[in-house]
Amino acid sequence: MKQSYEKFRESVRELFDGTSFAAKFVSRFIIVLIVASTLAIIVESLPWFRDNMEKEFYLFEVFVIAVFTVEYVFRIWSAKHPFQHALRFMSIVDLLAILPFYLGGLDLRALRILRALRAIRVVKLARYSTALRTLGQAFRESAIKITIFYAYVLVFILIASVIMYETEPQVFNNVPHAMWWAIVTITTVGYGDLYPTSPLGQFIGSLIMLPGVGIIAVPTGIISAHLTKEVLERTRIVCPKCGHDNHDDDAKYCKMCGARLKQPYADKAIAQFDPPDAI
Repeated sequence: MKQSYEKFRESVRELFDGTSFAAKFVSRFIIVLIVASTLAIIVESLPWFRDNMEKEFYLFEVFVIAVFTVEYVFRIWSAKHPFQHALRFMSIVDLLAILPFYLGGLDLRALRILRALRAIRVVKLARYSTALRTLGQAFRESAIKITIFYAYVLVFILIASVIMYETEPQVFNNVPHAMWWAIVTITTVGYGDLYPTSPLGQFIGSLIMLPGVGIIAVPTGIISAHLTKEVLERTRIVCPKCGHDNHDDDAKYCKMCGARLKQPYADKAIAQFDPPDAI
């Protein structure tokens, strides 16, 4: 009996994480449902649709939540380590995608904001999209460098804010007030609600504006470098016999030993973004 139970759990697990026809069908069905439900959230915000199709939107939402709930429960139940699996990023996203529906019936104003969390279900696409998983992995590898960079940016903003507060006290009431101007200026947003008026303040403001270009460009360069590295790693063809990896994209045999080549492990990012349970 126990053996049959474990075999059924393994079958369910393969249905979500396997490569069979059934697994691919489930994956594509969930993708379509995520996209459709996200579009429904957008269309529902339009007055005409909200007033005339309220019942239809509600019934569709019930269907979506039912499917996502079944998916979440079976994913957790079929995992080798359910508790650890439930604490993973994508499992938390799965939970947040259905939680607002079940809490929406409570008569609490503060819980109305949970309806906005319905939009987080679009993040569920990362589990089914190799491209999004690759991008997510690039962000993960870039996190430390970007954090260090923005730590320096924060110091720069603080210094700039103090300088402008002391230079333009008639414009900036306090340092936090000046920090808003510094952030808007450095990020090149330029709302224009606050700006220095004296010649000295405008000169200092001009010097503060110059690093803004680099602040936008540096994180982009860091992420692009890691994204390029990740794509090359995923598409690299390695000879299973001699380990040679400098092959053409359409190569079928190793140029060094003549062994037949296998396709690269295209879903390498899967195990890093949402790793499978350990055996």
